Amino acid sequence: MMSNDKIAKGRHILQMKIASAKHLENPNSDLLKIPLEALHKIALQQIGEQEAYIEELEGQQKEFTEAAVLSRKDSVRIAEEVRREEVIADIWKRFNESQQKNGRLRKKYNELAQQYAYSVRQVEALTQQLRQYSSTTDND
Repeated sequence: MMSNDKIAKGRHILQMKIASAKHLENPNSDLLKIPLEALHKIALQQIGEQEAYIEELEGQQKEFTEAAVLSRKDSVRIAEEVRREEVIADIWKRFNESQQKNGRLRKKYNELAQQYAYSVRQVEALTQQLRQYSSTTDND
């Protein structure tokens, strides 16, 4: 049934083309006057044009499909690059925070080391004073 519809539609298109080429007002009445070879030639020409158009559309469809596949691949690649850049940015941020924390710890360490050295000097001074005091009280 579908094939008959296509044939009827093709016949109608062919009639309209012939009518416009021959400047006919009623294509059905004068269609019978056209030789069968001429109709066959025109029909083959129409089929060739339609096949060329179909091939062109199939080529475009193939190009669009390939472009869509490339587009998806590009999207995946770009998403991977963005994720990689986000990871790098996170690592860089943590690195800077660690550097700052290390700087604060180094400063605190130096302060504590100075306090310790000061305390050791005080203990040594007090120990020396105690020895001196002990030696003076022993001599008396």
